[in-house]
Amino acid sequence: MTEYVLVGEGEPAHFECAVDAKPLTPKTIQWYRSDYDMKTKTKTTEGSSKKSVDDDGNPMNMGVVLLTVLNATADDSGKFWCVATNGIHGGEIVRKSTFLLVRRK
Repeated sequence: MTEYVLVGEGEPAHFECAVDAKPLTPKTIQWYRSDYDMKTKTKTTEGSSKKSVDDDGNPMNMGVVLLTVLNATADDSGKFWCVATNGIHGGEIVRKSTFLLVRRK
């Protein structure tokens, strides 16, 4: 997962979040930002699964969710959160943040 994204005004900002998840459902990985209109300012898509290995060399299938901030403005600058959950009540929830910085013209 990227730690920051830097774009110019009017450009799209692309974020990626990948987790080891099987099965991967629409609720497994979600992007979030408080007090921000995610529905009209962003687009979320499921990316291609990535093949990876864990620390012991065991194969893993990484589920990927992409977030695009459309036509970024300076007001869009701030912290976006990737939230992943295993879907089990009381189960593990992982949160990682990525900061968007939009350069003014």
